[in-house]
Amino acid sequence: MMQSRPTRFSDLIGANRRFQIPRYQRNYSWGTDQFEDLWRDLHTIIGTDKPHFMGTVLLHRDTGSRIDEAPGVTIYDIIDGQQRLTTLIILLHIISEERREYNETTADNIRGEYIEPKHGFKLILKNEDARYFQQEILGGIDRSSPPSRSTETNSEQQLQAAKEFFEKRLAENRENLPSSFEDYRSYLVELTDTILKLEFKSYDVESEAEAVRIFEATNDRGKNLTNLERTKSFLMYQLHLCYEDDTDNQLTRHLDTIRDEFKDMYRLHKRATEGMSNVPSLGRIQRYHFIIWHDSSIRTRNPAYQNYLRELKNHFRELENNQSKVTAIIDYTQKLRGAFEAIEQIHTGSLGGSEVETRLERLFALNTVGNFYPLLIAVRLSNLTEGKQFLDLLDRIETYTFRAYVLMDYRTNKRKNGFYVLGRKVNNGKKSVADVVEMIDKYITWDCDDDQIDTRLHDERFYKNYNSKRIRYLLYFYDVYLSDSDAHLHLKFDEVVKGKTEDYKITIEHIWPRNSSKIELTPNEEEMYDEYKHRLGNLALMKHKENSSESNKPFNKKRSRYLRNEILMLNRIADGEARAEWGDKQWDDDEWGIDQIEARENDIRAFVKQRWPDFAASR
Repeated sequence: MMQSRPTRFSDLIGANRRFQIPRYQRNYSWGTDQFEDLWRDLHTIIGTDKPHFMGTVLLHRDTGSRIDEAPGVTIYDIIDGQQRLTTLIILLHIISEERREYNETTADNIRGEYIEPKHGFKLILKNEDARYFQQEILGGIDRSSPPSRSTETNSEQQLQAAKEFFEKRLAENRENLPSSFEDYRSYLVELTDTILKLEFKSYDVESEAEAVRIFEATNDRGKNLTNLERTKSFLMYQLHLCYEDDTDNQLTRHLDTIRDEFKDMYRLHKRATEGMSNVPSLGRIQRYHFIIWHDSSIRTRNPAYQNYLRELKNHFRELENNQSKVTAIIDYTQKLRGAFEAIEQIHTGSLGGSEVETRLERLFALNTVGNFYPLLIAVRLSNLTEGKQFLDLLDRIETYTFRAYVLMDYRTNKRKNGFYVLGRKVNNGKKSVADVVEMIDKYITWDCDDDQIDTRLHDERFYKNYNSKRIRYLLYFYDVYLSDSDAHLHLKFDEVVKGKTEDYKITIEHIWPRNSSKIELTPNEEEMYDEYKHRLGNLALMKHKENSSESNKPFNKKRSRYLRNEILMLNRIADGEARAEWGDKQWDDDEWGIDQIEARENDIRAFVKQRWPDFAASR
């Protein structure tokens, strides 16, 4: 049963008490919004007798502490309240150092009472944060000038952000002293007293099991916690329910496994963000894994994965509290960690060799990978990423993506649940990679066959129908095709997709210019001009500097520049012999109009259907 008592901050952390953050807790995560709120609250009540309630603090007296317990000193785990207490200690440390300028003894007293008494630091953060907090944020025993090293984790960055925020605010108030204070020294004294008088309601929790249960319940109410953090605390609580005692340390070992696996998930996610493209959020990765792990129906109006945390909790709550449940919890955690490893490998290019990495880079460029993450995770968890079949799968995913989501411009929920089902069936061993390839071939035929693709490519508003990134993507691979090479000799894929390099932009050139004022047209061409100027056959890649100077000139004035250009499609357009490969040998070399646009469009359409084929129809 919990015991409660109202207490001031000075009494809460004063006297012979030390605090530590239990391993099932999240790391420090407060940000600017919370710093601003605290700063504003303090300056609303400073210099008044108004009490300010800072909320509840849940504590559990620790009897097997990982820190040395000095005689007469009691060590407490902070179950709830670590963000507030950590931030207040940081602020109190900064204020004490400011006061050192006026009275070194006072500063030492504040530090000795609330920050670093003779028996050690008042607050011990968990894991890798502990040393950084003590040495870089609170200055260590000799108060050297932090930081002496850069931050290495998100929580270290937030700790440093807190320190810098309050240092900046104090510097501002030193420069522009609030009007109610005579000088900066008296302001610091009042601010110190205001912090020490902040009121809390402190609860003492009697057992560790109760502590974990309350922490899990508190997490469910927390607005700033991620679902991954809630999942971790929930699973730890469920483990506690499976043990009446821990005489053989099995519970402790299993809790350590949960902590280590979740710690690894954050590490893997951080590494993934340093790789290719935008990485799914922590919660989205957990959802993708839930899709292939859970047995609920996917093809329904409100599928369970939309509320995966609720469904996950219901699943484990329904299991009996025995060793089978323990095994299920550990198995789920390890497979979830595997999903994070899959995402890390996908985004860092370590899922396979260079052929796999190149294909993934192309997929990310299209920015429609979300539907396929569960499938890719399942293939990785099933160890099916080796060999030609996996390359075939990536080719099918790219082809469906380009045909359906790019050219046909379907909404991205098209076939989403179908791909989710395929991922689950791969994960539970009911389908092979070859089965998935065959199914995607059918989707291609059903959703975006050659006739449908031809219609899209032949549209007179092709340039207007698609954003420039999608057109650059298509034209880049057309230029690679013209080079008879695996990659472009002069242009880098990522630069073309982004549309820029360090030196120039890569734009879409209208060979027949968009503005006809500077070109001579026949009566028939004048009538057909608007119908043809935005056709695919009239479009090419061009560097921005060249495009800006050439864009509205007639073709015979641009032709010599085209011939010297490193973009091959421009060479082929300007070279009469090369142009004859898809056109008419009788054409004048300086001629460009309706016939040339139609012939070149036919060539590009044939290329597209060859490069991203309807596999089933071509067999």
